[in-house]
Amino acid sequence: MTLTERTAQIREQFARLYSAEPTVWVQAPGRVDLMGSHTDYNQGYVLTMTIDRNTIIAAQPRQDHQVSIGSMNVEGNLAFSLDDLRCDPALPWTNFVKGVAAILQAAGYTLNGFNGLIHSTIPFSSGLSSSAALEVASAMLFKTLGGWTMDPSRWRCYARKPKMNLSA
Repeated sequence: MTLTERTAQIREQFARLYSAEPTVWVQAPGRVDLMGSHTDYNQGYVLTMTIDRNTIIAAQPRQDHQVSIGSMNVEGNLAFSLDDLRCDPALPWTNFVKGVAAILQAAGYTLNGFNGLIHSTIPFSSGLSSSAALEVASAMLFKTLGGWTMDPSRWRCYARKPKMNLSA
């Protein structure tokens, strides 16, 4: 499937879900570690490389603090408030979006709500970082909608913070 065909399918599904056209598009690639799996966490040498599979989020900004998110890859849609980011055991894939929102808000960034639709060509549970691609795409979407910038060196600081308990 070409990128043109893929975006047409995403637009069509987005229109069915939200009766509107997406106005913001973000994407993040999958990746593979060519040497040593996850040794980078322990200061080891790793050669990470992006692959030709990616995750796309098509979105439309909202004027409230609500997020409505759906996926073309897995069942379920979820609407939630950016003021209530507790984990959702019924739709665990949405917790990746909520986790990014929680970290960004804890760092002092103002987030805006959106209607969004995710489509990924990265096989799940394959070691190609499908969840990381969803997190990066989510962060890029919040950044784009918020109109703020972040020094890339700050991302490293947030990655090393203790895990947040979002299960409240």
